Formats: sequence, structure tokens, C-alpha cells
Amino acid sequence: MPRELEACLERLVEDFVDHLRHRNYRPLTQKTYRIALLKFAGWVAGQPGVEGLADLSRALLRAYAQHLLVLPRRKMSRGGRWVPTQAPLKAQTRHHYLSPLRSFFRFLYLRRDIALDPTVGLELPRLPRTLPATILTVREMARLLTGIDGSTPRGLRDRALFELLYAAGLRRAEALGLRKADLNLREEQLLVHGKGGHQRLVPIGAEAARALRRWLEDGRPVFPTPEDPHLFLSSRSGPMKEGELYERLREAVRAAGLKKKVTPHTFRHSVATHLLRAGADLRHIQALLGHASLSSTQIYTRVELTHLRRVLERCHPRERRR
Repeated sequence: MPRELEACLERLVEDFVDHLRHRNYRPLTQKTYRIALLKFAGWVAGQPGVEGLADLSRALLRAYAQHLLVLPRRKMSRGGRWVPTQAPLKAQTRHHYLSPLRSFFRFLYLRRDIALDPTVGLELPRLPRTLPATILTVREMARLLTGIDGSTPRGLRDRALFELLYAAGLRRAEALGLRKADLNLREEQLLVHGKGGHQRLVPIGAEAARALRRWLEDGRPVFPTPEDPHLFLSSRSGPMKEGELYERLREAVRAAGLKKKVTPHTFRHSVATHLLRAGADLRHIQALLGHASLSSTQIYTRVELTHLRRVLERCHPRERRR
């Protein structure tokens, strides 16, 4: 019977992922949800006394959360294989495995596949509020953007992409998923397809609009697949992929002579911090970044407090005596 239950859960997982697809969730989100839910289905199959969907209780889910709590973390060995360590899973990893269960069982409950939602009251691991690892100064950002060679089609694409990442505070997947139809250059606006299928309309500013116009007129038409609907294309074929984005960003960072570790998310952290320092309202920054909760945006106020503390320690007369 456990094998039949696992097969049943696998079918329901595919129904749920299909539901996410119709809700315009990104392929990567669909993939991560599927992996997390199939992991749960495999664990359920090994539990004694669990015969059907009615046995998927709150107590069972708490037992699964406890199972994750003692599960060893894995790391990549020198031979390229994943091996277990003595350390337990991080809170972020456990949250990653448990969070999809809420959406999944809510989906089953609304479809009347189950009589009760066992995730009601299920507590997720608390995630630590860590400060952004890297934030570029305004001058460093200018060096990075202006240092890109705009004399080649690839350089025009890179300049337009990085200008847009900084102007609109886009997530990596949001930028790579953009289509030409999402861009309104006349109004200097962009329709962003964010997390959870949510959309937001954001301004992009004159500098980003100028770089995008040059890319669309002089760079994009000579790429291998200009008929592709995506805004940013790969120099090989089809839409630009993450690997090429990171490769081009590393080259731009080297050309600018920056010593900081810069990732696509650095643009997002930097624009939020720069806007806050310039006096922008936190709610406006929240709208630009597409944060569902203001608490996610408030992390940048902590960045500002850290920055202010350093300034005081360096400049305040009473602090300089130390």
C-alpha cells in the first residue's frame, strides 16, 4: 500500500505543478516545488501505518519536519560527488522543503482531494535576516556600467541588461524572463513578471531606456535568433541563460577593476540602498522591488544603520578618541 500511496502522491504532485504552470509560475519554481514534494512523497512511503491520503495528518507533517531537522547536510566532494556531513540542514534548506507543502495541500483541499488541510498551524523554520553581502557605491556602479564596451552587439546587450538590473532592481530570473512585449520604451515602463505569478509595472529611467533602445536597434537584430520573443538573447541561440549572464558579469567586474564579489542580485541590493540614502520612501522601494511584505524591504534600513554606525565611529569627535 505505501507504494500505491507514493504513486498517488506523485500523480497529485504533477497535477499541482501543472496548476502552477497555468498560473504562470516560472519553470525553475515549478522544478523546485516538484523536487521538494517528491522528496516528501518518498519519505511518506516509508512510514508505517500510512495507507492513504486520509493518514496525511498534521502529526505526520510535524514528524517530517523533525526528520529534516536531523537530516545531515551534504557537500560536494573533490571527486564531484555529494557526500553527507556531520552538520544538520540549514534553516533555509528546511524551509525550502516544507514551504511547498502548504501550497500543495491547500491545492488538494480546494479540489476536495482531502477533507482537511494538515498544514494549517504548521510552523516553518524561522529564516535569519542577513544583511546583503555586497553593495556597490554609486561611483562603483557607474564604473561597472560605463566600463562595458558598447561597440559590439554583445556589449550593447550587456550594457542594456545591467542598466536595467540597476534601474528597476530586477531579480535575475525576472530579467532573463522578460519579453520584448513587456517593454514600453515610449513611456519608459516595464512589465515585470515576479514571484508567484505576480506582475508589477515599474519605471526604468532615461539611462536604461537609452541603453535598451541601442540594444534593440543595433545589437539584437544581428544575434543568431532575433525572432525569439525574449528581450535578452544568447550570443549562441535563444534566450540568454544564467550561465552566460554570470560569465558576462564577471568580465564586466574585471574590466571595472572592482574587488568586490558582484552577483546579479548586487544590482538589486545596491539600487534599494541608494534610493533609501537619497530619501526615497520605503513603500516606493517595496513597490519597485516587488516585495510582498514591507518587512523584506526593511532589511535595507538595517544596512543604513550599519553604514551610519561606521560613519559615526570614523567621524564623531567622541568616537575618534578610541
